[in-house]
Amino acid sequence: MREIVLRHLSLFASFILAAGILGCGGDDGGPSEADQVIAELADSIGQIQPVQLDTASIAGDVRAGRTVGLPFVKVDNQLVEQNVSLTLRNLRDASLTVADVKDGVTDSFETLLLPPPATYQGFVEPGRGPAVFTINDRVVEGNMLIAPEGWSLIEPLEPLLRQRNFTEGQRQAALAKYNHVVYNALNAIRTGSEPVDDNPGGGNSGSPQESALVFPVVADGDAALYAAYPRASVMPFWLKQEALFNVVDWLFNCVEPGSNPGNAYTRCDNGFDGGHDGFQASISIERLEVWKAGGPSSPSREALLHDSILATHQASPPCCGPPHTAGRAPLVNFFSGKTLAGGSGEAAGVGGLDVYDEETCQATGTSQLCHHSITQVVVGGEFPGTTFYQQLLLAHEIGHVAGAAEQPNFLSVCWLFEQQCGPNLMGSYAFGGNSKYLFTDSDAMFVIGPLLSERLPEAP
Repeated sequence: MREIVLRHLSLFASFILAAGILGCGGDDGGPSEADQVIAELADSIGQIQPVQLDTASIAGDVRAGRTVGLPFVKVDNQLVEQNVSLTLRNLRDASLTVADVKDGVTDSFETLLLPPPATYQGFVEPGRGPAVFTINDRVVEGNMLIAPEGWSLIEPLEPLLRQRNFTEGQRQAALAKYNHVVYNALNAIRTGSEPVDDNPGGGNSGSPQESALVFPVVADGDAALYAAYPRASVMPFWLKQEALFNVVDWLFNCVEPGSNPGNAYTRCDNGFDGGHDGFQASISIERLEVWKAGGPSSPSREALLHDSILATHQASPPCCGPPHTAGRAPLVNFFSGKTLAGGSGEAAGVGGLDVYDEETCQATGTSQLCHHSITQVVVGGEFPGTTFYQQLLLAHEIGHVAGAAEQPNFLSVCWLFEQQCGPNLMGSYAFGGNSKYLFTDSDAMFVIGPLLSERLPEAP
């Protein structure tokens, strides 16, 4: 154990340099071009620490079941190392071996053979808090929670730079020095004042229930997503989709159930004070899809939601027209790589989980009720496009599909052993750094839990 920790500590010499960016100068004593780019990036997303991770070494240790040292940023923006134990959490349905790339212009599709799963969940040693990460030889993305410092995230630098107005030269200069950024959620710049979405009130009510359930999902995306997360990226579209659903799986298994000793991969018995014994539902990804051309493309979130409902429900093979017989998982989320007009996310009604009916799914406006949602995943409009906000938005929209209505932002929730309180996931207005990855007690126990129990299959 000592040898592993020391070896990873050697990787973090770059962390110490990164923490003192102003002292890392170029040949003339001023900031290097790489650090100038990082400073400009920080202006748009908040305080960050750039790091250079030996991803291949980290991935090798994680695959071998060894504890790894990962960077953690405290609220004061201090970069430290934390030892993390992670266990593979395969979210894929047994039949999922490829990602589908659809071309609506030529009415054709191709399949990409998926590499082995890279989604992990675990805990910060020794029992200090949970951790959830997607890790392979090229990328580390995810988060860990430690009281009282809160929620620290790691994400790859390359997509952040490519999706903003940095030149090719600036991107290459920054990537020659760093490959990831680390930040504390409380240091993230708040989104704008526009509502995240405007779904009407509603939802089920019932008695609190706890059961082991399977939550099948399908991920789709537009051509803009394919451009924002191309297959050659360190984070291709299918890996971004899978990484975000990994965090949702963690939410529905570790954060929400208060104690689940059998789930060794999440270590939900470590005293992490986030749950309400409301439910336990494990994500099972049935399909990973994207359009590389054609397909749903409206800049309006309402129109894009409607079009994606029609386009995702297609026979197998998945392109490019009726009959709409596939993709009938209880949840389908459509990831968009464009700036959406009117808000960054939308759900097809409240409580549409496992609802597939031609009339209600194809309806528009308030009468629409279906198991579909859409989420923007890139910077644009009022949406910062970081992993932190991507996670919050996806969980928010899935909350609607699972029956939870909009909540006033003043209905706060507390976690991390009651040491941090802030707006809950279903808050009516834009998220901020103090938003918590948690549903309210009433939603978790009396709305979402009963609806999941009613409509999802039980785990074998």
